[in-house]
Amino acid sequence: MVCYLKNDEEVRITPETRIFKYMPLDHFLGMLNAKALYVSRKKSFPDRYETKLPIRKLFSFYPVGGECPYELSEKTKASDFKRKEKLFKRYEKTANSLTSCWTLFDKEDFFMWEIYAKRIGVCIQTTIDKLIGALINSEYDIYCGAISYKRKHCNEDLIDVVFSKDPFYANEKEFRFYFHVKEEKRHKDKEEKGRYIPLNSALNNIIEKVILSPYIVSNGKEELMDILHNKYKIPLEHILKSDILFEN
Repeated sequence: MVCYLKNDEEVRITPETRIFKYMPLDHFLGMLNAKALYVSRKKSFPDRYETKLPIRKLFSFYPVGGECPYELSEKTKASDFKRKEKLFKRYEKTANSLTSCWTLFDKEDFFMWEIYAKRIGVCIQTTIDKLIGALINSEYDIYCGAISYKRKHCNEDLIDVVFSKDPFYANEKEFRFYFHVKEEKRHKDKEEKGRYIPLNSALNNIIEKVILSPYIVSNGKEELMDILHNKYKIPLEHILKSDILFEN
């Protein structure tokens, strides 16, 4: 297994950077029971540009009825179109990529609860190096990095494209992992919706904090804290109730 950490001037990342994941409780318990990280296929995400780039990006436009602001020969325009078309086809193949989405936003966020873990859920905290260090499966190369929100890139190489989104997603402050299946394994798993990737047994070394959803009723929080502590050996000081208070 090899890990590649994408970094740039926009968001400075180190292996010790904290990352957070909001998820339904059953997903979290599934991870604890399986001692594994569940990763989805990118094609299951609701954003249509996760699987297809905007067709308008294929073309070089200039005002109708006006002069072209730059000189482009027919040969140059054809070459540019072919280059972008090739990128589009390569990007479409990434729809099957095994993908795990986290956030760099280190303050508890009401809307993240609403979107990703409404009702009964948790938010877990770890660091990039702790998560990577816990992955023991050698079938994958891992590519990870912060998402850029300067609109969906279509003129750079593929690695820049898969780490970009449109600005209206910017509040997510997403940090993303791609698990690239090695060549000899790739043909076997294209149709799976996702898969569990094994973690080592030291889950307490991975999870630094578990925040319980504000939607969980008060007595339910106490019960859940007991389960996480007694059954899964997560220290009580690492299990926190939400700072968001509801009448429940």
